Amino acid sequence: MKNVLKIIIIGIICYFVSKYIFSLCVVHGNSMSPTLKDKQIVFETKIVTEINYNDIVVIKKGNLKIIKRIVGKPKDKLIIKNNYLYVNGKKYNDIFIENAGNLNELLILNDNEYFALGDNINNSIDSRDRKIGAIRINEIKGKIIK
Repeated sequence: MKNVLKIIIIGIICYFVSKYIFSLCVVHGNSMSPTLKDKQIVFETKIVTEINYNDIVVIKKGNLKIIKRIVGKPKDKLIIKNNYLYVNGKKYNDIFIENAGNLNELLILNDNEYFALGDNINNSIDSRDRKIGAIRINEIKGKIIK
């Protein structure tokens, strides 16, 4: 009986830790390549107190769960011009972007919105896609720990 009680208690603790503190997460697809590979197992912390540029986050949009990199924060102005991303008027990096999606015009993020892209930028469904768009703070479920 003691062993059964121990197993139940350990099970309850494991459940709460994985639901509210951290868990293992499996990467699906190559949209975050080369940083994260398909089927790679990563740690996700669910205690998110601050979101910074370049953080890799777990996003839940409806039934869709994706892992992407934060490139835009609240009040930022983003646009893709001549196949390059500009954030607040500054070139984000030298990665050539084939598909501007909804960033073909200036986008200004609201107070609680973030913009996320996949590292494999030309093969990623991310915030440029109208189905995903800007990410609200409550849709960010965790951060990937490297």
